[in-house]
Amino acid sequence: MRLFSTSLRVLVVAILLFVSITPAIAAAETQTGGTVIIGPEETVADGLNVMAGEVTIMGTVQGDLNAFAGDVVIAENGRVTGDVNGFSGSITIAGVVEGGLYGAAGSIVLTETSRVGGQG
Repeated sequence: MRLFSTSLRVLVVAILLFVSITPAIAAAETQTGGTVIIGPEETVADGLNVMAGEVTIMGTVQGDLNAFAGDVVIAENGRVTGDVNGFSGSITIAGVVEGGLYGAAGSIVLTETSRVGGQG
């Protein structure tokens, strides 16, 4: 029983943190589902809020990406012009994140092709 209550507290804190770091949530596009993919030719204006099993960005998100998901992937040709706020099992960045990378994940991978916060 104690493990359940601890897990529930962690989940509640993560959700509250997620909501608190998304002040422009009303302006941003929100998507939910098993898998959310922003294709190579797609551009999402005003940021993106996602709750899904997997989020893959191969196109452009103008603004912040706020993801509460199992896996978050910014592909090699993907670009986020703001911050990535991720609460997920894993976050993989192979593309460009012009802002910062924030959140909590079981693993965070920055590939050789990644750029975060204007590096390189």
